[in-house]
Amino acid sequence: MAKATILSTQQINNIQSRWEAEGVCALAKEFHVSTERIKLIAFGDKSGLVSKRRRAPKYKFDEGCFSIITDSSAYWIGFLLADGCLTRTKTQPRSFMVNVGLHQKDRNHLEKLRRFINYEGPLLGTQESPQLVWCSVEHAAALMWYGLSPRKSGKEDVTEPSLADNRHFWRGVVDGDGSLCFESGRFRLSLCGSQELLSKFKTFANVNYSISSMGSIWQICLYSSEAVRVAALLYDDSKDHLDRKKAIAQEVTALPRKKLLH
Repeated sequence: MAKATILSTQQINNIQSRWEAEGVCALAKEFHVSTERIKLIAFGDKSGLVSKRRRAPKYKFDEGCFSIITDSSAYWIGFLLADGCLTRTKTQPRSFMVNVGLHQKDRNHLEKLRRFINYEGPLLGTQESPQLVWCSVEHAAALMWYGLSPRKSGKEDVTEPSLADNRHFWRGVVDGDGSLCFESGRFRLSLCGSQELLSKFKTFANVNYSISSMGSIWQICLYSSEAVRVAALLYDDSKDHLDRKKAIAQEVTALPRKKLLH
């Protein structure tokens, strides 16, 4: 049986100070250890070899719903990458809260997410701004593996190759940080995010539109027939979607082609 790589205290402190910004995959490669060991060190296990006992969560949920990629998990990974966030818990410093908040008009979407993870707790926030918040080391580790990280604004990326060409994943991203609308008589599909994420979306969508800077955030806008083609690619026969964006996609893909060529 191979011996585990011994890490010095300096190396462990180095990992704990860098993993949020650089990601577990890069550090695992640098220190010649597994990604699971990096995750354990990041969550406070000094050796990275033994996971310490954690307090049981107040409300139950499916801990393994992000462990494999399905059509539904790919969608929700994309949505959380765009619209969710990870924050350290105050009472359990080795764990994270997954938090996503929406406007009241999209409250039903949070209910869909709650059903997907089988979360037994209530929605939080206010009537106007509901939130779904839950504490999970397993979900945080899985989501970080796929590209979500704390303080992610402007740093979003998809690090799992199989998701980069997955329409369910990209529909989740567009539902979170995208827009479908008519602008000056033309249909527009736009998406905001990091330059790295949008470059991968551009490859997935097979479009030649440029990515423009909006400070630390970047944006890509598709118009007319190209926008309709990508909307159809994302939303046709979709099971998981934001209802109001699905309705717009259905409406525009049903329009006569000549109305889209302005």
